[in-house]
Amino acid sequence: MAGGDLKNYYKYLFVDIETTGLDVENDSIIKFCYVLADCDMNIERHEAVFINTDNVIIPEEITAISEIRQSDIVNGKSGADFVGLLKNIIRKDTLLVSYNVQFFMSFVMQFLNKSNVPNILSGVDRLDVYDVFKASEKDNKRYMLKDAVRFYNLKNISDIQDTSTVCYQLLNEMKNRYNLSEIKYLIKNFKIY
Repeated sequence: MAGGDLKNYYKYLFVDIETTGLDVENDSIIKFCYVLADCDMNIERHEAVFINTDNVIIPEEITAISEIRQSDIVNGKSGADFVGLLKNIIRKDTLLVSYNVQFFMSFVMQFLNKSNVPNILSGVDRLDVYDVFKASEKDNKRYMLKDAVRFYNLKNISDIQDTSTVCYQLLNEMKNRYNLSEIKYLIKNFKIY
């Protein structure tokens, strides 16, 4: 479905992860947030879950940035439960949306690989809200998430850490302002060869 019209998707899945660092090989996912919306962008589910795998130790600098503490993940989802959740919400006819979607894809692929689970992301279309913002606002020179929030004057954002909610609101605002079918070239299909 790559490059298809945004209206052709069965669901939209807005995602965010928090990790113990930036190294895909050695760091772990500790929090997963998502907003699942139907084809009309009505929210069906919104959830934030902690992930507790591999006896992860959260570095102090990550706690300082994310406010996630070791005690938060103690009763988090196991790796198997996290895989089950992903399998439940990711489908081939769902558009995966994030801000810096490649970061999400890299960590989830590595997690699935370490768990010996076939890559459920293969064949899934993805859209990076960063790319949409940059393509839509060519005169703007700042493209960080907080800049997009400020530019679109989004209100009621209580937790900037939950980028899934922010991305949902951003894409909705962009959809209201622009003809998003003109930026369909930004939708990428993820294939594993």
